[in-house]
Amino acid sequence: MIGTELLKLRTVRAPGLLLAVGVLLAAFFALQPVALAGSAGTPSIGTAALMLTVLSAAAHGQLLALVIGVVAVTGERRHGTLTATLLQTPHRARLLYAKAVAVALVGLVLGLLSVVVAAGVATSSGALRGTLVNGDVVLAVAGQVLAYPLYGLLGVGIGALLMASQPIAVLLGVAWFLILETYVADLAGNLSAWLPERLTAALANNGEVPHLVPVWAGGLGLLGYGLLMAGAGARRLARSDVGGSA
Repeated sequence: MIGTELLKLRTVRAPGLLLAVGVLLAAFFALQPVALAGSAGTPSIGTAALMLTVLSAAAHGQLLALVIGVVAVTGERRHGTLTATLLQTPHRARLLYAKAVAVALVGLVLGLLSVVVAAGVATSSGALRGTLVNGDVVLAVAGQVLAYPLYGLLGVGIGALLMASQPIAVLLGVAWFLILETYVADLAGNLSAWLPERLTAALANNGEVPHLVPVWAGGLGLLGYGLLMAGAGARRLARSDVGGSA
């Protein structure tokens, strides 16, 4: 089932386009600080600040992994292929979990590609130097990569919960990270450290964001959100009328 879901992701246009956009975003945001290095108070080539800024460009495609997860689920409903899929694989929860694993693998690939692109820009420009690399830098890069499959898992859960409308599922998932969580964090107080975006920063060992949980807690927290959403989505899918409105 996982192999079938990976085949679907390879043969459908949207995931491939999102992968390409993710790589381009990493290249753009990595080149930008290099082009401006040393001007208007920006970090210069050879400083740890610039190296971290360039490498952090790899994180800009994480929301695309979430969108891939949403599309992997809602696309079947939107294009009318879900009924045929369930005729071949009637176990709905198992189907969703197979999609979750497939999307997580694709998300991991996107994360690795993004890091390779950002590291390539950093190396070719001289921003990445061996003397500046330490355990914290490695931990930050690894956290950025690991966030991709976790965001993909979140996307699968969101897609299953909002399967009736792909645009709403995509917009709501993206809007949470770009807009809504900021307002929720203001109301949550100290608990804001456990919101998804803050957990992402913790996983990436981001020292610029105050009051973060430890790196391991950031990873487990994001995984918990993903499993919770995927479980709720599987429960909803199991009870939905896939032929009509969910």
